[in-house]
Amino acid sequence: MIYGMAEAKLRIGIEPMKMSDLIEEWKKKFSAKGVGEALPFNDESFDIVICFNVLDHCERPLIVIRESLRVLRKGGALLLWVHVLRNSYKLLQSLLDRLDAPHPYHFTEHQVMEMVRKYFIIQWKNCAHGAGIVGHAKVCGNPKILLANYMTESLTMRLVRVSGNLEIPKRRVRESNTK
Repeated sequence: MIYGMAEAKLRIGIEPMKMSDLIEEWKKKFSAKGVGEALPFNDESFDIVICFNVLDHCERPLIVIRESLRVLRKGGALLLWVHVLRNSYKLLQSLLDRLDAPHPYHFTEHQVMEMVRKYFIIQWKNCAHGAGIVGHAKVCGNPKILLANYMTESLTMRLVRVSGNLEIPKRRVRESNTK
């Protein structure tokens, strides 16, 4: 979760695990238990949604994209960061999806782009080789992390919601959930 946005009227991180015992007391007011497939916020509640290393970990990634769209105001931005499988390893995709339980999906850059194009304008995109964990892999010596770093790229994008592209049913939740 990102806590450094002091000027924001509302900032909250959604986490599927119980985090209350793991985070500092002052951060608890910014954390809520939940999943990206069912965000507990009213439609058009946020100017910015940050989706950091989520899509490859969730059960229904397209629903996470659509929920992000639903809670964004028109003109709002989705900041998306995800590890993607390098094209040269696409043949291993279905095998990795079955074997790597914490990552039910191993998307390629093209697959992520196809997911978001229907709902957003891609304002900015960068794809860099490696998962950004080389230093960590050297410290821990974990072969799985070394392999993941070799086979993946870090895809980052700034996506903008435009008026009129909300193609999903609106869903209202109780106002008390956003406070």
